Amino acid sequence: MSCTLCHCWAHARRNFYEISGNHRDDCRAIILMVDELFAVEREAKTWDQLRQLRESKSRPIVARIKAWLEEKNLKYLLDEDEMGKSIRYILGNWSELTMFLDDIRVPLSNNCHVPHNRSGVGPSNRDPWCSGCLVL
Repeated sequence: MSCTLCHCWAHARRNFYEISGNHRDDCRAIILMVDELFAVEREAKTWDQLRQLRESKSRPIVARIKAWLEEKNLKYLLDEDEMGKSIRYILGNWSELTMFLDDIRVPLSNNCHVPHNRSGVGPSNRDPWCSGCLVL
Protein backbone atom coordinates (compact mmCIF):
# COMPACT_ATOMS: atom_id res chain seq x y z
CA MET A 1 0.00 0.00 0.00
CA SER A 2 1.31 3.44 -0.85
CA CYS A 3 0.50 6.76 0.74
CA THR A 4 0.61 10.29 -0.56
CA LEU A 5 1.36 13.48 1.34
CA CYS A 6 -1.20 16.26 0.92
CA HIS A 7 -1.08 19.74 2.41
CA CYS A 8 -3.76 21.74 4.15
CA TRP A 9 -5.25 24.97 2.79
CA ALA A 10 -6.26 26.14 6.28
CA HIS A 11 -2.63 26.06 7.39
CA ALA A 12 -1.47 27.82 4.22
CA ARG A 13 -4.15 30.49 4.72
CA ARG A 14 -3.22 30.92 8.39
CA ASN A 15 0.20 32.29 7.40
CA PHE A 16 -1.54 35.22 5.73
CA TYR A 17 -3.78 35.89 8.74
CA GLU A 18 -0.70 36.07 10.92
CA ILE A 19 1.03 38.67 8.74
CA SER A 20 -2.01 40.67 7.66
CA GLY A 21 -1.04 43.63 9.83
CA ASN A 22 1.95 44.32 7.59
CA HIS A 23 0.42 43.42 4.21
CA ARG A 24 -3.26 44.14 4.67
CA ASP A 25 -4.52 44.35 1.08
CA ASP A 26 -2.52 41.44 -0.33
CA CYS A 27 -3.34 39.21 2.64
CA ARG A 28 -7.02 40.06 2.41
CA ALA A 29 -7.03 39.18 -1.29
CA ILE A 30 -5.48 35.71 -0.86
CA ILE A 31 -7.51 34.91 2.27
CA LEU A 32 -10.75 35.69 0.43
CA MET A 33 -9.75 33.49 -2.53
CA VAL A 34 -8.93 30.56 -0.23
CA ASP A 35 -12.20 31.13 1.61
CA GLU A 36 -13.96 30.63 -1.73
CA LEU A 37 -12.52 27.09 -1.81
CA PHE A 38 -13.96 26.34 1.61
CA ALA A 39 -17.34 27.73 0.54
CA VAL A 40 -17.39 25.35 -2.43
CA GLU A 41 -16.68 22.40 -0.13
CA ARG A 42 -19.63 23.38 2.09
CA GLU A 43 -21.99 23.34 -0.91
CA ALA A 44 -21.54 19.62 -1.51
CA LYS A 45 -24.01 17.21 0.07
CA THR A 46 -22.75 14.04 -1.61
CA TRP A 47 -19.42 12.72 -2.89
CA ASP A 48 -20.63 13.08 -6.46
CA GLN A 49 -21.58 16.70 -5.87
CA LEU A 50 -18.20 17.34 -4.29
CA ARG A 51 -16.43 15.84 -7.30
CA GLN A 52 -18.48 17.99 -9.69
CA LEU A 53 -18.07 21.18 -7.64
CA ARG A 54 -14.34 20.72 -7.34
CA GLU A 55 -14.10 20.44 -11.11
CA SER A 56 -16.52 23.23 -12.02
CA LYS A 57 -15.83 25.73 -9.23
CA SER A 58 -12.70 24.87 -7.25
CA ARG A 59 -10.40 24.27 -10.22
CA PRO A 60 -10.97 27.81 -11.63
CA ILE A 61 -10.49 29.32 -8.15
CA VAL A 62 -7.22 27.42 -7.77
CA ALA A 63 -6.08 28.69 -11.17
CA ARG A 64 -6.86 32.24 -10.08
CA ILE A 65 -4.99 31.72 -6.80
CA LYS A 66 -1.92 30.43 -8.63
CA ALA A 67 -1.92 33.35 -11.07
CA TRP A 68 -2.22 35.79 -8.18
CA LEU A 69 0.59 34.09 -6.23
CA GLU A 70 2.89 34.07 -9.24
CA GLU A 71 2.22 37.76 -9.89
CA LYS A 72 2.78 38.69 -6.24
CA ASN A 73 5.84 36.48 -6.02
CA LEU A 74 7.49 38.78 -8.56
CA LYS A 75 6.66 41.75 -6.34
CA TYR A 76 8.13 40.06 -3.26
CA LEU A 77 10.80 38.03 -5.03
CA LEU A 78 13.77 39.81 -3.53
CA ASP A 79 12.10 40.30 -0.18
CA GLU A 80 12.89 37.87 2.55
CA ASP A 81 9.96 39.20 4.54
CA GLU A 82 6.98 37.24 5.71
CA MET A 83 4.81 37.90 2.65
CA GLY A 84 7.35 36.51 0.20
CA LYS A 85 7.91 33.48 2.43
CA SER A 86 4.17 32.82 2.72
CA ILE A 87 3.70 33.06 -1.04
CA ARG A 88 6.65 30.78 -1.73
CA TYR A 89 5.41 28.27 0.85
CA ILE A 90 2.21 27.80 -1.14
CA LEU A 91 3.95 27.76 -4.52
CA GLY A 92 6.55 25.32 -3.20
CA ASN A 93 3.84 22.94 -1.99
CA TRP A 94 1.49 23.48 -4.92
CA SER A 95 1.11 19.86 -6.01
CA GLU A 96 0.37 18.74 -2.43
CA LEU A 97 -2.12 21.58 -1.93
CA THR A 98 -3.96 20.95 -5.20
CA MET A 99 -4.16 17.18 -4.94
CA PHE A 100 -7.72 17.54 -3.64
CA LEU A 101 -8.82 18.51 -7.16
CA ASP A 102 -7.99 15.07 -8.56
CA ASP A 103 -8.56 12.80 -5.56
CA ILE A 104 -11.95 13.00 -3.86
CA ARG A 105 -10.49 11.40 -0.71
CA VAL A 106 -8.25 14.39 -0.07
CA PRO A 107 -9.78 16.97 2.27
CA LEU A 108 -9.20 20.66 1.72
CA SER A 109 -8.16 20.97 5.35
CA ASN A 110 -6.88 18.62 8.00
CA ASN A 111 -7.92 20.85 10.91
CA CYS A 112 -10.18 18.13 12.27
CA HIS A 113 -7.13 15.84 12.53
CA VAL A 114 -4.73 18.25 14.22
CA PRO A 115 -4.39 18.01 17.99
CA HIS A 116 -5.45 21.12 19.90
CA ASN A 117 -2.89 23.18 21.71
CA ARG A 118 -2.79 23.37 25.48
CA SER A 119 -5.10 26.36 25.68
CA GLY A 120 -7.74 24.34 23.86
CA VAL A 121 -8.63 27.21 21.52
CA GLY A 122 -7.43 25.85 18.23
CA PRO A 123 -4.98 23.74 16.31
CA SER A 124 -1.37 23.83 17.31
CA ASN A 125 0.97 25.01 14.60
CA ARG A 126 3.99 23.74 16.53
CA ASP A 127 3.47 20.13 15.55
CA PRO A 128 5.81 19.19 12.71
CA TRP A 129 3.20 17.06 10.95
CA CYS A 130 0.21 19.38 11.21
CA SER A 131 0.42 20.88 7.74
CA GLY A 132 -0.10 17.65 5.87
CA CYS A 133 -2.22 14.55 5.77
CA LEU A 134 -1.62 11.15 4.28
CA VAL A 135 -3.95 9.48 1.83
CA LEU A 136 -3.56 5.73 1.66
